[in-house]
Amino acid sequence: MSTLPDEHKPLPIFRLCNKINPQFEVDPAFSRERKESKGEEGPDGEDDTIAEGALSFGDKRKDVIKRLQSMLRDLGFFLGNTGPNKDGVDEVFGDLTRKAVREFQEKNKHVDGNPLKVDGLVGPITADALNRKVVGLWYDKYETPKEMTNGKTFLTVTSKRLIDGLEFKNGDKIEDVGTKTGTERRTRTDGRAAFVNIPPPLRAEDQSSEVQIFDTELESAGEGLRFEEDKKKERITNEEGVIKVAQGKTLLALVGRDVIPAKPHAHPPRAPPSSPLPILEIVSPAPGTRFAITGQPAMPVINAEARITGLNPDPTLTTSFEWTLQIRFQASGCPNGRQVRNNQIDLDLVQTVTGGRFTPSFSSIRGGTLTLIVRATVNRNHLEARVEDITIAGTNPDRADVRAALPHDTLRRIAFVESGRKQFNAPENGGIGTCPLFSRDNLGGAGIMQLTVPPPTPDQIWNWRENVAGGILKFNSSLGVARRYRAVVLASKEFAADVDRFNQARRTAGMPELALTLPEFTPDQLDDDAIRGYNGFAGTGRYSICTNRKDRNGNIIFLFPLHEFRVAMNGNDLRAININNTARTGELVWEHVPVRERPQNSGNPNYVNDVRAANP
Repeated sequence: MSTLPDEHKPLPIFRLCNKINPQFEVDPAFSRERKESKGEEGPDGEDDTIAEGALSFGDKRKDVIKRLQSMLRDLGFFLGNTGPNKDGVDEVFGDLTRKAVREFQEKNKHVDGNPLKVDGLVGPITADALNRKVVGLWYDKYETPKEMTNGKTFLTVTSKRLIDGLEFKNGDKIEDVGTKTGTERRTRTDGRAAFVNIPPPLRAEDQSSEVQIFDTELESAGEGLRFEEDKKKERITNEEGVIKVAQGKTLLALVGRDVIPAKPHAHPPRAPPSSPLPILEIVSPAPGTRFAITGQPAMPVINAEARITGLNPDPTLTTSFEWTLQIRFQASGCPNGRQVRNNQIDLDLVQTVTGGRFTPSFSSIRGGTLTLIVRATVNRNHLEARVEDITIAGTNPDRADVRAALPHDTLRRIAFVESGRKQFNAPENGGIGTCPLFSRDNLGGAGIMQLTVPPPTPDQIWNWRENVAGGILKFNSSLGVARRYRAVVLASKEFAADVDRFNQARRTAGMPELALTLPEFTPDQLDDDAIRGYNGFAGTGRYSICTNRKDRNGNIIFLFPLHEFRVAMNGNDLRAININNTARTGELVWEHVPVRERPQNSGNPNYVNDVRAANP
């Protein structure tokens, strides 16, 4: 049973295995056999009988995550300033923990010398590398499970443990010691050879050495790793350090002689307990603060402030701070927002300032949930603080501002019918809401003008002036379609056939043929047809052409769909007025399509009447 405190135990290798793990295939019986043969819970002092899989982002195994984070922290990796000790050990496998794991994987190797896979996951291979790396920081020896070394013994020990010696249960007499190179060959009395990897001189930044015994007959190191002084031994001094070889149970001891100065560490280790540890915190805004886009519109003024505590004098005013601002919005979380094409709208801003105060400058109008993150480096300590759950809502504009932004009463009436002149889901004329106003038909329309096709842009969703500008463009486009509709009718084969049928009936009745004219729309008719187009020309008219294609709602798409007006008919014949039999001329008539004859499942059949009745 391990006697190490919980926070200084190795990571549990077998708990981090899957039944078949892409890094390390494990027979579930291994852990049970180890438990039974050793008479203990497992090689790491843990219950290893259940393989639970690799640690990964969002993992819930708090006990193992805490141990992993403690290892990474003690190895000098930055984890942020969360947790009870403000050192990033918060039992949450988040972004910073995953980043630290990836950095560790980039710089360390598998027990066989190959690079680690850089994936941010902590399976058995990465866990073993971490366990080896903290020898000298957490404990003085660690043995890699033999299942990972094809049955060979691989020990990582401190220099003190090497001085004391390594005792093996069935070591034989060693006669010869080979060269001074990194790998030395020792011939045993039974004629077999053992190969021992000799590491370079111990360095201050390493604090441990790895000793690899390539001999499957040598069993695991016993609990008493000691050098038996009463046995015969020979002392060999070379550039690799001091090697002590003895008969009996002691196979090898390596003593680091010259300590080489450490190189600068990529991530400075934590300050010793006696040194004050600086803490970075965000003073304002506080979590839960609510800001609002103004009715102009303009982004709110956010005065953020961070400070460094724990040091005297206070370094805040002279420290460089990197601020990251993140705004996240999902339309699907709002009423009727499920079908909005631009469902996820994000805004990220990064800015570096000197001193703790930061007022972001926005290039776009955006709302949603705001997260502020600030980072700084003080006395080689990488610090981070964040504040979340800040809301940026929207303010509905003043009625007078909306009227002024729209060029004529028709568009003002449309704005009232579409949204009640509201950009956000809140009362008109200054109401504040966290969600833009999305169309009740769940087709993704948004804002004052309820822009739907084409889908509204993020600017049109959050900036009411951009939304109004989009509505003006849409109305003008409908106006152009309305102006061209007469020419479309005159050019259609169906209209030509109707004129022929009209004159054939006159000839049969003994009357002369007429040259029929179709008048242009009057200004009011043109306006009404454009209003219909704003809501959407839909349905089939007498002169529509079927395309055999369907729109997003499953409706057949027609070229030249039904407009607000159609050519008037008497039954199946054209209705003509102002007939002059002498001049042989006649004039056709435009008529409103009755509401009851309009499609009832597409748009608002009574839309034109509703707009005409609205108060601009």
